[in-house]
Amino acid sequence: MLEKEDDGDLYGAVSLRIIELELAEVLELTAKLKKTFNLHKNLNETMVTKLQNMTDGMQQLEAFDLLHEMNKQRENQRIKRELAECHHELRATSHPPTPRP
Repeated sequence: MLEKEDDGDLYGAVSLRIIELELAEVLELTAKLKKTFNLHKNLNETMVTKLQNMTDGMQQLEAFDLLHEMNKQRENQRIKRELAECHHELRATSHPPTPRP
């Protein structure tokens, strides 16, 4: 309706102002989107670093546990050998004769 009236430059000025406002809104939304993207990028990088640190820690714990487990197995084998030696010595030693009354 505004364009049908003979208003000179009023329609053009109003249209230009609307375009300027919409452009400002688009620029504001773009800035917010960029800020959000950068925030998520930083969070993502932080999470990747934390996950890598956790993975490294788990690998160290697994290596320690494996080493600890191997040490326990060696100690168990040593104790079993000592027990077997004790049983062998017990069988090899004859009982002293007991006098009969």
